[in-house]
Amino acid sequence: MAFKIGPYTITRGAIIPYETESQTDQSVNIDGDGGVVVTEMPYSEEFLKVTIRGTVEEMEAVKGFIETGVRFGAVPFNVIDDWNTTHYVRFWGKKVTKKLIAPGICEMELLLRKEI
Repeated sequence: MAFKIGPYTITRGAIIPYETESQTDQSVNIDGDGGVVVTEMPYSEEFLKVTIRGTVEEMEAVKGFIETGVRFGAVPFNVIDDWNTTHYVRFWGKKVTKKLIAPGICEMELLLRKEI
């Protein structure tokens, strides 16, 4: 299976594990009569936490894409997962780390926020 991030296809890569998370900003309070008052923001956020694996060269290209191509969180981009689903996302982390896990193979964890 292939994983596509921006213009790069990671042929040995995959979303491992495929984990999504949703959240909304809520304020929960008790009113003067003891009732519950919930105030919600009109939107929710959804995140993709992904781990991708690939060659050292592939991971260096992805790292460069995040750092200079989209300037970390400045520019949204497309990710196409193992199931050929396109997600329009923005990098939501503070740093990009690639780990060497075997000779010539690296792993990278990314936190991505789906654009609303």
